[in-house]
Amino acid sequence: MCGVTGAVRPGGVPRPTLARMAGVLTHRGPDSDGFHERGAIGLAVRRLRVIDLVTGDQPIRSACSGATIVYNGELYNYRELRTDLERRGHRFTTASDTEVVLHFYEEHGVAAMARLNGIFAFAIDDPRDDRLVIVRDQLGVKPLYYAEPARGTIVFASEPKAILVSGYVERALDRAALGNYLAYGHAAGERTIYAGIRKLPGGHALTYWNGRAEVERYWDPVSRARRWPADAAPPVEELAELVADAVRRNMIADVPVGAFLSGGIDSGVVTSLMRRDNDRLHTYSVGFGEASDELPDALRVAQRLGTIHAAITVTPDDAARALDDLIGIYDEPFADAAAIPTYLMAKRAREDVTVVLTGEGGDEVFGGYRRYVAEQLHRPYALIPHPLRALAARADVERIPRLRRAGRTLRALAEDDRPRRYAAWTETFAPRERSALLGIHADGPEPAIAARAPGRDVVADDVTSLMVYELGTWLVDTYLEKVDKATMATSLEARVPLLDVRLVEAMALAPRAWKISGGRTKVLLRAIAARWLPPETVAKAKQGFGPPIRTWLESSLRKDVDALRSGDAAIAKLLDPAAVRAIVDGQRRGEWRDGQVWTLLVLERWARAEAATA
Repeated sequence: MCGVTGAVRPGGVPRPTLARMAGVLTHRGPDSDGFHERGAIGLAVRRLRVIDLVTGDQPIRSACSGATIVYNGELYNYRELRTDLERRGHRFTTASDTEVVLHFYEEHGVAAMARLNGIFAFAIDDPRDDRLVIVRDQLGVKPLYYAEPARGTIVFASEPKAILVSGYVERALDRAALGNYLAYGHAAGERTIYAGIRKLPGGHALTYWNGRAEVERYWDPVSRARRWPADAAPPVEELAELVADAVRRNMIADVPVGAFLSGGIDSGVVTSLMRRDNDRLHTYSVGFGEASDELPDALRVAQRLGTIHAAITVTPDDAARALDDLIGIYDEPFADAAAIPTYLMAKRAREDVTVVLTGEGGDEVFGGYRRYVAEQLHRPYALIPHPLRALAARADVERIPRLRRAGRTLRALAEDDRPRRYAAWTETFAPRERSALLGIHADGPEPAIAARAPGRDVVADDVTSLMVYELGTWLVDTYLEKVDKATMATSLEARVPLLDVRLVEAMALAPRAWKISGGRTKVLLRAIAARWLPPETVAKAKQGFGPPIRTWLESSLRKDVDALRSGDAAIAKLLDPAAVRAIVDGQRRGEWRDGQVWTLLVLERWARAEAATA
């Protein structure tokens, strides 16, 4: 893996500027750096050597066209593509997958990028028509940001920090992104918390040519999805072979490879398949010293598979110390508290390995969340008159700890509009709570996010549509960003075999019953996993990777929570202080607002850091 950055600017990009931009990405690539300058275009890269340790340093230039690439990621089908390209007359000077991507672009162009099977974000300077092309992988596993601060200027990077230190982009708050943060715990869609910086969506490419940026979509899960016959039997054997091949390809590396092991079915499947090809497989798990920990389950699977297992326990003090690290790691306020144990587990894993495989994506691809089960209820629940459903939704039942799931379900099912309902399943603050905090009217998801929900004319089934929607929202903005940045902060590469694009295309529009059937989840994946995992792991119910936020808030972070109530808090300049106090006081009274207070606390830390930068 690597960190990539660069710019196009009239008069060119000075080497010291490129060096400064690359320098803040050193954690993503501690092994080497590289620079490329041609006219107005400047590129820079920091490399973590994983494949082709000797000749694979970047940038790489093609002798065919003179095009130059900086690349972050791994391409799992690069060997097949290289063979085909060699038959077409392309000549290679390295053994790296990076050079394959460059020659593939020369031969086929942007429109064919859907054929790449991997996780990647890269930039190519193409001198044939003097253009810059930046591309992000289909699912958005690897991050890529860009800004257009002035006519004729574009800046891009793997992380916002590299754009911000360029000196070309101002640090200005995007108020709409702040609303998204309160809704989802992070900036969503193409927005970032910074008004001038955007995310290039997964499955998209940006071409900058003649002073203009053109963004095009080269892949989406619906148009590329396999269409299954209505009477098709569940393809257990075919999918089992595909999962096994995905794991095998994800293990390609010239450095040690390990696995994050939670004790659940997703990471269990990945680890069991890895173990077949690695007799000294290192695995890692994390817990919190609480009865709900998955550490015993993870240890049971590790012992069954015979891995070299390491477990860490995150204490409240550990969490408090790591919180400030996370502000610098994510650049933006990022309120998924699981980022802390992920980061600390990554630090431990990096002592032994350079690459880890994880089970990310299993829930979204194979149907693992409780909300997918609950979404089945919408059509029968819609028979109740909407005013009655709306009344039940406003009863604040979800603030009662024991009834929080029922309350969230009532609020979501009250919405007949798909995007509004889908957003309600994962919102931290409901629209009326956001309205109070922001002092403006807040409603459902903004149009750009709502547009990611397929219409009934495209995907008729509500549950399938929700899963497709979350591939482009919840998955990429929450889980993939969390894992990428928490691991890369420690110079550890994380790979996600269950998001192999072939698996996603096979399952995106597969019959709902293969994923969710009544109260059963991951129906097909469980049938596949039964050949590799013990019955108790296969049958194990979904257990979220949820840190004990309440414990943290009431112990090592109690003073920080108290400070949120003060008019001197940094967020008092962003949010209504009385509304903030109401949230904190409600949590102290026992209301289920732990996630909300955590979200405010992370925002406070970020706002303080921003004020110190100004």
